Amino acid sequence: MRKLLKLTLGLLLCAGSALIPHPTHASGSWDNFGLGARASGMGSAFTGVADDGSAVFYNPAGITQVDKASAVVGGVYGQFAIDFNGSEQSIREWQGADLGIGIKVPFGGFLTNRIYFGLGVHLGMPKLLQEHVTPRTAQPFYFRYEDAQRMAANVILGIRLLKGLSIGGGASGLLHMNRMSFDLGSDASGAGTVSSDLAGLLAISPLGGIFLEPGQWSPSLKRLRIGAVYRTQNDIENRLSTSIVLSGISIPFVINQDLSVDPEQAALGASYLFGKSLLFATDITWKNWSSIPSPYVTIPFGGIIDDLGLDLDIIAPEIKFKDTYVPRAGLEYTFFPDEKDHFIARAGYWFEESPVPPQTGETNLLDNDQHVITAGAGLVIGKFFKSELDPPFSADLSLQYHLLEDRKVTKDDGTTTDTEGSFWVAGFSATIRF
Repeated sequence: MRKLLKLTLGLLLCAGSALIPHPTHASGSWDNFGLGARASGMGSAFTGVADDGSAVFYNPAGITQVDKASAVVGGVYGQFAIDFNGSEQSIREWQGADLGIGIKVPFGGFLTNRIYFGLGVHLGMPKLLQEHVTPRTAQPFYFRYEDAQRMAANVILGIRLLKGLSIGGGASGLLHMNRMSFDLGSDASGAGTVSSDLAGLLAISPLGGIFLEPGQWSPSLKRLRIGAVYRTQNDIENRLSTSIVLSGISIPFVINQDLSVDPEQAALGASYLFGKSLLFATDITWKNWSSIPSPYVTIPFGGIIDDLGLDLDIIAPEIKFKDTYVPRAGLEYTFFPDEKDHFIARAGYWFEESPVPPQTGETNLLDNDQHVITAGAGLVIGKFFKSELDPPFSADLSLQYHLLEDRKVTKDDGTTTDTEGSFWVAGFSATIRF
């Protein structure tokens, strides 16, 4: 009987632990922080610009603006300061490396200057994530920025259908590399531990875009660009078969979790060049968070547990996320645009409402409305010593500051939660054109 009680206690601890969401349930890095320092410095309002290698993410149809070839290479680094009820959350620093390439495919005849290829890659730099599920009394996870170690890649094809009209499409892939562990207490309590081997989880989803250059039809609109892009929801179904040893008894079970990294979304953007120096860009993005499944795990027990007549199955609580609309705006000002070497200053802003409903029940998903202010600078080098570079080389820096609005929630049991904070992300990139 004592062994049975210890076994039941251990499984109940496991059940309580499973109500903590895994931190992999978060938006992808490009969606949160952008691809390339130029676009990031403009608040990622780049759907209607997309004229370099970063088009592989922002708008695959915009890749048709590349002359011959363009490569964007860079990295990002960020630090978080998020408080829950006055206690700072343990969210590690974030860093990664990015690559975006656009190439005009050298076909002849009817296909001359019509087909373009693009490739984008993101590499997370920290060590492989150790997911650790702690008891329910532990502090909760932040919903979108407990970032998992992942690789991301976009492969696209752009087609110039007519003068001023291009379309593009491709596939977005995400690879999660993670390791899970549950801590069920000390051996003296009769509980134990369970862990899994390193697992790679792959998801692939399509994306598509359209890019318009109205100036090809009307000279009065030659400074206007319009773009639209659609990205499908990127899901990973995690089904981990494992076992636990409690009081000398081995119990097999399955951990089920839907890892929705990026929601379905559609963006519409436009840009306008005032004179030779000032570029203004604006975007509006719809994100379909309401179709995102719960980030909590489901664990159906069986075998010996059913034989003992125990009902310990864990069902993930339903979270009714809401759709959001994200407005963005960005500016780019070029000093001395007629010179071979020139300096560029950038600024941007966007606002994103939280998709997470008030956490009045047992769950504690932290998420806030956020204001994001961005700034950036670029240097275009067209002459190196006495040699002219044609096309020129450019280097860019960006800085994002995310201000999370204070969010207070009164729970059903009368207790209150208070979440606030901020974080910043710095980026650099170099753009090489051929």
